[in-house]
Amino acid sequence: MKNINEKIIDWVVNKIKDAYPEDIAMLLIYGSYVNGTANALSDVDFYFIPKTDRGFKMSQTFIIGGIGYDLFPMSWERVEGIAEFKQPLTPLVGNVRIAYFASDQDLARFEQIQANLAKNLSDEKFMRDIAVKNLEKAMSKYAKLLLSSCDKTMRAVSGEILLLLSDAVAYMNQTYFKKGLKNQLQDLEAMKLMPDGYIELYKQVVAAKTFDQISKYTLQMIKETSQMIENAGKVDHKTKSTDFQEIKGAYEELLSTWNKVKVCCAQGNKELAFISGVNLQSVLDWLSEDYTFPEYDLMGSFDSENLEAFDQKAEAIRLEILVFLKSNGVEVIDYETFEAFRDKVGDNNV
Repeated sequence: MKNINEKIIDWVVNKIKDAYPEDIAMLLIYGSYVNGTANALSDVDFYFIPKTDRGFKMSQTFIIGGIGYDLFPMSWERVEGIAEFKQPLTPLVGNVRIAYFASDQDLARFEQIQANLAKNLSDEKFMRDIAVKNLEKAMSKYAKLLLSSCDKTMRAVSGEILLLLSDAVAYMNQTYFKKGLKNQLQDLEAMKLMPDGYIELYKQVVAAKTFDQISKYTLQMIKETSQMIENAGKVDHKTKSTDFQEIKGAYEELLSTWNKVKVCCAQGNKELAFISGVNLQSVLDWLSEDYTFPEYDLMGSFDSENLEAFDQKAEAIRLEILVFLKSNGVEVIDYETFEAFRDKVGDNNV
């Protein structure tokens, strides 16, 4: 004998065939009914893809035996967006049972969307970029948490941060929570890439009693997740570019920024020295990330009350880079005069 959920699915399929045969492309079943985590109070999760504007009218909510049901539409465009991780609804594409399709063309279109999802999951860089976006959203939510003035907002926002960060961890592992939230902690525990202390911090956020505890633990989760993503994204030196001429060109271009730091420090211009240093650090970081280039910490030495030390640090880095380039067979030439430069360039162009 069919259970209530099976009867409801049959009812929807017959409703499509009888009242919406030209208007509905697909009926998809997902959630606990499909993944085996249903309990006595579980509904059946389903959605349909309309073909026409009239098809959207099949949407319906109802209650049977104290259980609420929501039969809702999603456009082809929205379903395609899920496969591109534009919404955290991945199981609605990746873990579904097809209950109805109007044509082979509709079925093929949906299967192509599933194939695109699988392709994205196999793309390490793509998934890392999606994880970074989730991390950025979590950081934005944390700012909202710090400004919250009531327990309701504080608790709700901390929960949103947990969800965003957990999805980011899953994405870094090139997966997602196939069974939704019910097994999230168990799924996290089985993942290979994991921020330090993440599971315990997750539980501490849930158990926290005060604003200070919630803000402390959520911030630590953000920090650890950020560090995990950063470490996983570091390129092995063996796979980095060895284009030392490119590094030489970057050095020659950056020399004006080094000179700006020197002049600003000598003049006591704290603000411009700071901004110039930030610009210099940014390019140094880029070089270390993309090339076989040492990692330098310039801005860690910035002190508005001791610009001389900051200038000395910048100069020390500059000299180290010259040595680095020379040790790799590249010498930077500083022409004494324009004529010397012109003559050399002229010789090279012959």
